[in-house]
Amino acid sequence: MVFPGDELGLDSLALMELGAVLEERLPPTGQPHPHPAVRAPGAQQLETACRESGGTLFTGLLAAMAASVRDEGGPDAYRALVPVSLRGRHQYARSIGWFVNAVPVEIPAPRHLPLTALLPLARTAFEAGRQQADIHLVRAQRLLGHTDDPVAAYPSVSFLSYLDYRTAPGAEHPATSAAAVHLWSPACNGNLSWFHRTRSGLHLNTLHPDTPRARRTVASLVRTLSRTLRTLADGPGPLGAQPDCWGGGPVRARRPRGPEPGRSGPREPRRSDGR
Repeated sequence: MVFPGDELGLDSLALMELGAVLEERLPPTGQPHPHPAVRAPGAQQLETACRESGGTLFTGLLAAMAASVRDEGGPDAYRALVPVSLRGRHQYARSIGWFVNAVPVEIPAPRHLPLTALLPLARTAFEAGRQQADIHLVRAQRLLGHTDDPVAAYPSVSFLSYLDYRTAPGAEHPATSAAAVHLWSPACNGNLSWFHRTRSGLHLNTLHPDTPRARRTVASLVRTLSRTLRTLADGPGPLGAQPDCWGGGPVRARRPRGPEPGRSGPREPRRSDGR
């Protein structure tokens, strides 16, 4: 995340030291895990169902994750950090870098509400979180009087990101179908999920502590999430009856490639839901 140093009171050395402490004291993550994709026809059907319920594919993913975490034994409210782009702001318009911040969202997910009723709640939660895009998590912790302990500043969290790459330069190239879009951290204490959409469909990568319990927990969550998305997309011609729409096997992650010769670099992929 890119923020002016004086906003955080941290210089580059302090940030490097923060990363080293987190790596030393949090559980190691291992490698990111790509999961079977929702292929293009199924992704379009899912998006259509979300819009018919007053949402978007992004808010549908948030709502589906909230319901899935709840159904896996979690609380009746889904809390996560969601990245938002700051590049559109005037002061960063001609800068180079990854200008994002992660904002908190809290989505009520009471068991008596149908899944489609969670979509407007997800949108409201995201809009509320986006109003806090100028406040960095570390800065918020300090303003609230919390400890400067970096592990306490980054408690166990869920993280959910969604990007639509179909309008990015080179989106028609076969290499863009590789389900390998994610950030990597050598250590964490939560579940990080990256959804990205390409012309081949909707992909998911997860990163979590590399422990037996975490592997079992996240694998079960992803299975429940798949069923939840199928339920959300169910309508005329149910998604579950179209096996060609839903991936049937793992996807091998590939190393991201640099820009094509003669291109200064692709523009940022379009974020859904106004992000």
